[in-house]
Amino acid sequence: PESRTQIDSLRSRHDQALARIASIESERETLPLRIEQATEALRLMRADADTLPEAASALRAINERLDASMQADLLRSALLGASDELREATVAAKLANAAAADGHDLWIAQSASALALELEEDTPCPVCGSTAHPAPAPAADGEITREQVAELDRARDRAEAALRDAQVRHQDLVRRIAQLNEVAGAPTPTLEIERDRAAELVAKLEALAPQISQIEAALAQERTRLDGLTDALAGARESAASIASTLQERESALTAALARVEEERADFSSLSERAAALDQRAHQAASLARACADWESSRAALTKAQRSLEEAIEEQGLEADSWRSLLLPLPQVEALEARVAAHEKALFAAREALASERLTRAASVPDPDIEALAEASRKADEDAASTARASGILEQHCAQLDTARASLEQALEALARAREQAGPIRRLADIAAASGPENLASTPLSAWVLISRLEEVLAAANPRLAAISSGRYELVSVPDDGTASRKSGLGLAIIDHDTDALRSPRTLSGGETFYTSLALALGLADVVSAEAGGVELRTMFIDEGFGSLDLHTLSLVMAQLQALRCAGRTVGVISHVEEMATQIADQIQVRPLPEGGSTLSVRA
Repeated sequence: PESRTQIDSLRSRHDQALARIASIESERETLPLRIEQATEALRLMRADADTLPEAASALRAINERLDASMQADLLRSALLGASDELREATVAAKLANAAAADGHDLWIAQSASALALELEEDTPCPVCGSTAHPAPAPAADGEITREQVAELDRARDRAEAALRDAQVRHQDLVRRIAQLNEVAGAPTPTLEIERDRAAELVAKLEALAPQISQIEAALAQERTRLDGLTDALAGARESAASIASTLQERESALTAALARVEEERADFSSLSERAAALDQRAHQAASLARACADWESSRAALTKAQRSLEEAIEEQGLEADSWRSLLLPLPQVEALEARVAAHEKALFAAREALASERLTRAASVPDPDIEALAEASRKADEDAASTARASGILEQHCAQLDTARASLEQALEALARAREQAGPIRRLADIAAASGPENLASTPLSAWVLISRLEEVLAAANPRLAAISSGRYELVSVPDDGTASRKSGLGLAIIDHDTDALRSPRTLSGGETFYTSLALALGLADVVSAEAGGVELRTMFIDEGFGSLDLHTLSLVMAQLQALRCAGRTVGVISHVEEMATQIADQIQVRPLPEGGSTLSVRA
């Protein structure tokens, strides 16, 4: 067996050596492909790493564009102030011009009235030389000196100089913003996204250097591994050949040993059978020795028992062989003893039961109705089972209620905490939304913002409205104008300077409503242009409404539109009023055709 074990061990080692050879050959076959793939990946990574200078240059360019865009954003904030300054300077210049013109008119009127006072009949007029004075100039209302006129002129010049300076600053900011926007080429958020992407690309490319080193090291290891596997394969093959040679020698030795065993086996079928026969004979000899010892012991016990029997017969006064007739078989004796013991036990139990208090009382009780009691017992069992089921359901419901109560308590606690934490925020939200008593004016925050913007629109619209209405009307904001605007505090009212009364816009006529709306629209365009970083609304169209104007008001409206056109804006007017066609040089005329449809004609 030991030889066979050694041979089996050698065979196992030989199989392991062959398996190792197969494993090494399999790994050695995959290594060249892995080395080739790693070499290709290394080439691609080196190619990507070579683009790092270009990516870094692109990142620097994007940073420069982002700096330009951020500078433009800062200048836009400054442009808002410059726009406000320009608007204020424009208003101041207009007021100064109007004051100077009024001063000159008053001075001229005052001079004419002074000359008229000096005229005498039959005396030549110092101006025209006529001796007749049919219509002398009336006395002027108010007085003004030449120094006051000069001061008004100087104030006008200062206002116009301030306007020019404001225009220069505004135009300079617009020009610088345009230059920076041209450099940036995109808004700041877009450039920030491009900057982040470029920075991420540069970071990835910079991270390729250590990865390339790692791959190069791994590639060198794989090549070393390939050389090592080649050497290991040669060693494994040599080891397998050595084990195969040793195995062949051990198998030959085993064959010789088996032949010798056949000789030693003799008439037995195997050596094991021969060893078993020898073991059996040794066991029989040992059993015989034990049997001899038991016989000696039994013989001594028999002698002792015979002596005891003789002594007992003598004590009972029996003859030597008369006692044998009194003996019963042993099984019969054991059965009788068992019956006696069982009878005594049953007798004792019956006496105890009969003597109990329960049976004593039961003796005087009439016989019960067994069937009724059985039916009652069955119903009681059913009721008990139903009660047990109901109790289980109730216990389950109680557990669910306890869980729900705990969840409800937790939710109420969380709600209380949330309400406590959100209290200031809710109060602030109520103030902002004008839904609480804290907002005394009942005006939401959004309305406050719109009110400030509305004031700017009115400031830009009123000069045009005053020019069109000959100074009669002025727009003002009111919290409540009797319309739905009272909810937001964005009401409008009209000051009628002819009557010094505050009127609702609904009391205006159709023409007055039109040119008031037009003044508001033009004022809104000015505010939007100022808020849009210098980007002006260059083109606008006005559709209909002119037919509701009288000729005088129409001429004033057209003067405002001509002023817009002279300021560089393109104004398109859609109207059926023939009077307007005589004042507009460039026209697109749409005329119906008798057979249907229409035709266009352009006059420029």
